[in-house]
Amino acid sequence: MKLTTLSIAAAVLLSSSAFAAQPGFFAGVNAGYGDTHYPSISAPLSTKTTGVAYGLNGGYNFTNYFGVEANANRDANVKIKHAGQTLATYKYYDADLLANGYLNVADNFDLVGKAGMAYVKTSKYTQVSKNSFYRPKAVVGVMYTLADDNVSVSATYSRIFKQGNVASVKYVPNVDVAAISVDYLF
Repeated sequence: MKLTTLSIAAAVLLSSSAFAAQPGFFAGVNAGYGDTHYPSISAPLSTKTTGVAYGLNGGYNFTNYFGVEANANRDANVKIKHAGQTLATYKYYDADLLANGYLNVADNFDLVGKAGMAYVKTSKYTQVSKNSFYRPKAVVGVMYTLADDNVSVSATYSRIFKQGNVASVKYVPNVDVAAISVDYLF
């Protein structure tokens, strides 16, 4: 009985005629809210790890189910403060290459999963200090293609996975971003 139910559900999902993901090139912008998860610092210092994140993206969908994508993003800053004054600011950027998978669940509506590598660059202002590292990145979300089939809107949650501990020069915290993307499909 379970196998029959799963077979029927799979047939319905795969037979839908209006996929959100269309084969071909796409390009767009994204904006949202991020958290760099930099560890808390004990009093009298404090940290602020959340803020606006935004970026540009482009890619190519080979089929309605699979594509590739590249992104260039500005992630949330980390600010270390004392008595309301900022002592140091760490800025986070990432450029990534992702494989995209799409599962159509209704007309013009897909579940989206993405995975790949991000090149994370950090810079500390108040000193000349810059680091860059490759880290795994994963994204989950939903995508809806508007009726004209040339514009899609996505809501996603992404994570760049951390490396090391805060005392290490190679430290990268988890970087999370909840974003809305608008893409034009060529």
